[in-house]
Amino acid sequence: MCSNSNQLDVLEFYHLFQPIYHLKNLEILGYEAFLRSTACRNPEEIFNEATRQNLLYETDLSSLNGVFEHINFVTDNEVLLFLNIYPSTIIDERFPEYIRQAIERFNIPKHRVVFEINESPAEEDLLFTATFKERLHFLKEQGFYYALDDIGKWDVSLKKLEELKPNFVKLDQCMMKEKHKQDVVSVFTDYCKRNDIRLILEGIEKKEDLHLAQSKQIVFGQGYLLGRPNKNSSLNWFI
Repeated sequence: MCSNSNQLDVLEFYHLFQPIYHLKNLEILGYEAFLRSTACRNPEEIFNEATRQNLLYETDLSSLNGVFEHINFVTDNEVLLFLNIYPSTIIDERFPEYIRQAIERFNIPKHRVVFEINESPAEEDLLFTATFKERLHFLKEQGFYYALDDIGKWDVSLKKLEELKPNFVKLDQCMMKEKHKQDVVSVFTDYCKRNDIRLILEGIEKKEDLHLAQSKQIVFGQGYLLGRPNKNSSLNWFI
């Protein structure tokens, strides 16, 4: 459990960044930001405690602000930044105004930010609400990208991809670890190619994982084999 868990606002938050690579030429597509705390051994405890205290929205925004305040976007490259966010945060009535203010406050280059939607069983139904779809449209109108996370882990179907039309799809590693699911991976790969969706395989930990991903014609990937989450990027992107 988190120490001082009854006061989330006093926890010392920081972020780690994990690279996402193009698997053919090993060029960096971007980095995913992970919220961490010195008081929590397991990062999930942060959000579990936030949910228990009805502070998930505030915790999500604290995480976003923490990244935006410490990112130096002024570089020669066009690498992307993937930011995790919960569906309940996106549908909150305060969210659109937060986004508008954040764009001005942090001078965000919107075409380089990908909102990565955290899916959990407790919030899965929110994905099909009219409000959620409207907010995705709002983010796209503002110039941001968005991604669906954990495809396969929570039984996300092609119907969801068709309805939500993400720019990116994160394929859960379990889809590659279990042989009987690998045929489904080919279906996802073909669908993404036809619909201009970039597919990213998570959890590439061994050379065998990388070779299998390449054999399935998966273009992008992340995992410990390619790079562990770290406080700084090799491109000096972060300050």
